[in-house]
Amino acid sequence: MELPSNEWVLTPIDPPLNRSAVDELRRRVAFFAAGVIDFELVFDGAFIVALKVHFSPGVDKQLGLSQVIRGVSHEFRNQPDFGDPQITWRSCSTRELTDQWDTGGQLLENEHASGRASMHGDLGKLPGLLDALIMARVAPEDVQAVRLPILLPRKTLERSGYFNSFPHYLFSVFGLESNFDSLSALAIAAGEGNKAEVERLLSLATTDTAYHLPPTVCYAMFEFLSEATNVEHASFSARSPSFRNEGMYVEPLLRQLDFTIRETLFVGARQYVEDRAFVFRENFLHMIDDLELAAHEQVANDPFFGGTGASARVRIQRMRAVKHEVLVTVGPSKMTAVASFNTHNSYFASRFRFGKDALGSDPTVTACCGIGLERLSAAILAQHGPSEAGWPLLLKEAAAIERESLRRLSGL
Repeated sequence: MELPSNEWVLTPIDPPLNRSAVDELRRRVAFFAAGVIDFELVFDGAFIVALKVHFSPGVDKQLGLSQVIRGVSHEFRNQPDFGDPQITWRSCSTRELTDQWDTGGQLLENEHASGRASMHGDLGKLPGLLDALIMARVAPEDVQAVRLPILLPRKTLERSGYFNSFPHYLFSVFGLESNFDSLSALAIAAGEGNKAEVERLLSLATTDTAYHLPPTVCYAMFEFLSEATNVEHASFSARSPSFRNEGMYVEPLLRQLDFTIRETLFVGARQYVEDRAFVFRENFLHMIDDLELAAHEQVANDPFFGGTGASARVRIQRMRAVKHEVLVTVGPSKMTAVASFNTHNSYFASRFRFGKDALGSDPTVTACCGIGLERLSAAILAQHGPSEAGWPLLLKEAAAIERESLRRLSGL
């Protein structure tokens, strides 16, 4: 049967999925097949009974639909009942939203490719100010600053188990093959403005570098610590860009192809790591209150995809409460996660062979917290507006201190 070219395609979900799977299903559908540009879920009472999928022009819709069906079957074949997430904290604020995206031109989505955005004016200062507050009010005094390289070797992702968990987010780095004929042909085509030939030659002349763009910051930290047997009772922190192939889910500041994370990692004996992670979390929640943001914290899970037992891993994470997220209001009935607190036990220490032997009586364990600076900026924008005049006192004080520091440095 030939499917219509410009219409939504309806496919039943058989057997139907429990409605509690709605969030997990929504965050995966667009990765099941190439060319998915939109989709809708069809409900019947407490169950999800069908999917309506819209493919981009030129896509083989029959193939795409079969991939969507296989994806749903694979990811949700055990009929999981995820239940409602457990909320573990609520902020003091019940602030009403501003007209959140009326930025006065301070937020510019890149016109050539969605998923990228620029900020300037007062809004452009926000990520740096928020990062400074995190380091001053949340991070431990003895935290060690780390400057990490951007490119991540493939072997690091292999050691971490990334490919079995989140292959859908992967960005790979390719270079041009060192070949005079192909390189000179590309240079000539570019000089002549022959865009079609440039595209053709680029598709032929690329070579795999075995590097990837980092999907988060902690993997580079584990690479940094790899084989270090003298690491014990230490805290590390880095601010670094991260990259995820978000497909159709991109949205300025909230879900971007490239974004910035302030990552703090705790390494050591279990009691040390638990104590440090607890204090960090408490400090961050206090900062959210001082920023007068409507928010809550809940037990969460990673978006496992395509590997063995993805839905079972989701349930295990939630049951063990090894991941918590702080969600902040950014729109009517809309929240986004601005921070993630994660406990790893000895998983990464054993895989990257740092600290004590994982099989010992008191092995090295790790925990981390990642804070998305663009998302936290979006929360300020949504609840306080783009202008410094409307920001909470804590942010105004941070901006004033920054201006005074720059003034003093300019006189040196």
